[in-house]
Amino acid sequence: MNARAKDRSSGYTDVARTYAEQVVAGEILACRWVQRACQRQLDDMTRYKGKASPYRFNPKLTEKQGRSFYPADNLCAFIERLPHVKGPLAGEPIRLEPWQVFIVSTVFGWVKAEAERARRLGFGAKLCIHPKQIAAVHQGFAPTAAQLEWARRVLAAAEA
Repeated sequence: MNARAKDRSSGYTDVARTYAEQVVAGEILACRWVQRACQRQLDDMTRYKGKASPYRFNPKLTEKQGRSFYPADNLCAFIERLPHVKGPLAGEPIRLEPWQVFIVSTVFGWVKAEAERARRLGFGAKLCIHPKQIAAVHQGFAPTAAQLEWARRVLAAAEA
């Protein structure tokens, strides 16, 4: 791991939280949609705390091999190990800006029922970075009985 990534590898979610707080406080200029996204993330982090919560943000997970990791921190650290491939920074490691850390940690930091949350936010799919996420994603994006019935009616009308 490069030195810069190692310096932040345990604090990416802190970087994301600080960014969101600064946007909401007006210290970082942003459009209203970014302001709302930051406020929603801060609200969700307050609302969904504890093991009884249906959602957990960046919890410690364990792989089959017994290695522990934090999903948002792990992905940000991985990205910062990748080199730029073009331009004047070619060969240099990528350094995520706070807004990028916010996006990556917000999208990949929520676990357990995160697919349902992503679906409510308008996403049509979710990238899995760990095999344990597959079942939750399948469950979260599976169509409801009402959606299946609607699709059948649409197909029947198109065939008629």
